Amino acid sequence: MSVTSHPDVAQAIGAYEDRAGVRWLVAVRALGLARWEVCEFSEDGGRRVIEELAGDGESEASALALARDYLEQHATRPGTPGEQATGRPAAAAAGRGRA
Repeated sequence: MSVTSHPDVAQAIGAYEDRAGVRWLVAVRALGLARWEVCEFSEDGGRRVIEELAGDGESEASALALARDYLEQHATRPGTPGEQATGRPAAAAAGRGRA
């Protein structure tokens, strides 16, 4: 199963490749009323929760902004050569869409 077709992915933000060559998809999932999860999925089945947003005032927009910030920061952290964010929607990142 490819990362972009993972059943838990609600809204893919972008993808990056880590130093080990593992591709990670950063995504946002709705968990219920005012509850959102920002997480990442790898092609080998890995899943990591980056942050869960819950409570009054939390919105999809907040979760999307957090996911975009995470992707940007993760891909540009000092000391992590080889990590690069695509900054494109998941289908485009996987080569199946428009950039």
